[in-house]
Amino acid sequence: MPVAVRSLLQFWKSNRFQHLFKGWKVASFVLGIVFSQSLAHIVAVTDLMPYLMDVLDENLPKAAVTTNVRMGVTAITAICGSFLSDACIGRYRMVLYSTIISSPKVSKNKSESTTTFRFALLLIALGKAGYSPMLKAFGADQLKSSIAEEDDDKFKQRVNFWWCTGVNLGAFVVYTYVEPRGSIFMRASHVFTAAFLNRNLDHPPDASLLYHGDNNDQLLPHTDDFRFLDKAAIIESTYSNPEEQTRKWRLCTVTEVEETKLMLRMFPMWTTFLIYGLVKSLGYTFFLQQGSNMNRKFRHVKVPLPVLLIFTRYVSGQIIWLNKRLSKEHPRLRQVIDPKRQIGIGMLFAVFCCSTASSVEAKRLDVVKQYGLENKPKETLPISIFWLTPQFLLLGAMDGFTYPGIKGFFYDQVPESMKNFGPSFTASVVGVGSLLGVIVIVASDKVSKKGDTRWFADTFNRSHLDYFYQTLAVLSYINLLFYAYIASKYKYLKIEGDEAEADTADGMSF
Repeated sequence: MPVAVRSLLQFWKSNRFQHLFKGWKVASFVLGIVFSQSLAHIVAVTDLMPYLMDVLDENLPKAAVTTNVRMGVTAITAICGSFLSDACIGRYRMVLYSTIISSPKVSKNKSESTTTFRFALLLIALGKAGYSPMLKAFGADQLKSSIAEEDDDKFKQRVNFWWCTGVNLGAFVVYTYVEPRGSIFMRASHVFTAAFLNRNLDHPPDASLLYHGDNNDQLLPHTDDFRFLDKAAIIESTYSNPEEQTRKWRLCTVTEVEETKLMLRMFPMWTTFLIYGLVKSLGYTFFLQQGSNMNRKFRHVKVPLPVLLIFTRYVSGQIIWLNKRLSKEHPRLRQVIDPKRQIGIGMLFAVFCCSTASSVEAKRLDVVKQYGLENKPKETLPISIFWLTPQFLLLGAMDGFTYPGIKGFFYDQVPESMKNFGPSFTASVVGVGSLLGVIVIVASDKVSKKGDTRWFADTFNRSHLDYFYQTLAVLSYINLLFYAYIASKYKYLKIEGDEAEADTADGMSF
């Protein structure tokens, strides 16, 4: 038997990765959607701006606004999808309905293209918003139900393995139904309503007199900030029992109140993440469009634009993998490379990314001016597309640090009951950041119109995106300083098992 085959069999018998293939049948449906939707998504994001500008004849700022709005609406409506899934219809129906919504074809009649195309964009946004935050959790439900007991690390490895493996094998017959368990937004609205209805009640002398409920699985400690919300946990003597008061939306548990406080406490931190979403949106808009008329030949091969996004995703994936491996092999590094520092490093890469993009765009415009191609947007420039590689690599570095940092920050700070909201939390950052990009583009365009040089002209060759990138670099740096300040003041919670304790973190250092 060849040595290679014998080694492969020995590796398989060692049981080092057999756990990855447990439950593959129940994951097949999710894999089919992941593969097909990711394939459609990468095609859509790379071709959207060229289609808007070349086919629908939209100018540069309008095409950029349309692209950013699509990204923003997709991510923000994911919060609504998460709410409906958790509180009303469940993950199965949400994945099913949203997949159907995003599936209809578009008419080829060009006279109807503008209206039909925008309607199709809306359907795609709504569909993606429905299944994106739910798919991984839905797949985890299916895999978890197939095996009664399993080590947590092996289970996470198996979920991530099948999530990243796109094989179109789907079948509904292996679906495991999981009941909706309520939404964090519903609980928060309950807390605000109860606090308002109990606004005239006096605070008890001791926090232990507040209503804690009967479920002690994972209690959050009482905190003194946002004390007006504590009134939602005051038991009224006029009711025969707490259950009756709860049914009338006049009573919540301390844990439910503290969950709402967590959301309010996270909001300032959340605002500092928006620049990440704004800069991330550049990779799908201006960065790609920059390369549309650059020389894309590598020897005798014409390089497709999506290759640049592959650079971004490769760097991002390698950074995430390296951080996980270092943290696992060197546990002390977990304290050094914790989520808040990962976010800070990622924001620093955002500054470098925008600065580099400005320099490359200035070089590209010099070539345009040198060859007199200002009014020839479809003429190929004598400058290689690989000049854009550094900014895409830096974009990947930003994503590789910031995204898992934001995700880790959220999961570290919330109890088990709130973890389902994690995908929507990170999606909202990208979504609102993309919409923030719309505001910045429109404002920059209006201001630059009053000057001698317009930043956003009808075509890239007549625009000055280098000035726009410089502005984003400055905004990213200011945001980094603001984030460092907010992070140093943020009251962190350490949640371990059934206990939780408040902790104020030390100041950040980079």
